[in-house]
Amino acid sequence: RFCAQASETALLAVIGVFSTAEHTRYRHEIRSSWAADSERSGVVTRFVLRGLGAPPWLHNESAVYGDIVLVEAPADMSRSDGPLQTLLLWIRCALEAWPRAHLLGKADDDVWVHLPSVAAHLHASLRWLRREADSTSGKGTGGGAAAPIKLFWGQMESYHWSFDTHRPVGFSWG
Repeated sequence: RFCAQASETALLAVIGVFSTAEHTRYRHEIRSSWAADSERSGVVTRFVLRGLGAPPWLHNESAVYGDIVLVEAPADMSRSDGPLQTLLLWIRCALEAWPRAHLLGKADDDVWVHLPSVAAHLHASLRWLRREADSTSGKGTGGGAAAPIKLFWGQMESYHWSFDTHRPVGFSWG
């Protein structure tokens, strides 16, 4: 089964932690640390892996823990195509599976997330954005409905492109 069963639970956010089949230890460490009480913060955490051709033991791990979302893409996709394909499939899946989540997120399996602080910051950011949207839309003064709130939050990675080699050079953060 690809994606996840739909949930009607209202949530602050759903975070997809991108992983690979071989990163079993990373997933174990995340489960036993920062993701252990994630739902108490109003955040659902799921590991996202490409599922076509995934090893059978990964399906067993998924059944045991219930926190793995397989997206319908080849498990052996290259690093140049796989992450973007996974991201697009994760967004589609998350929108369908958690339609009442205010925010969708993405993380890699080599990060530490202090969810109570992240949740507090996201709540405060949403409150501020709602106040801004209300003040500019004329809400409460007979004006139209406010536009949906959009938030792009966190540390973003980008590549510097080399025109000589036609390849990315390192990472940069902005």
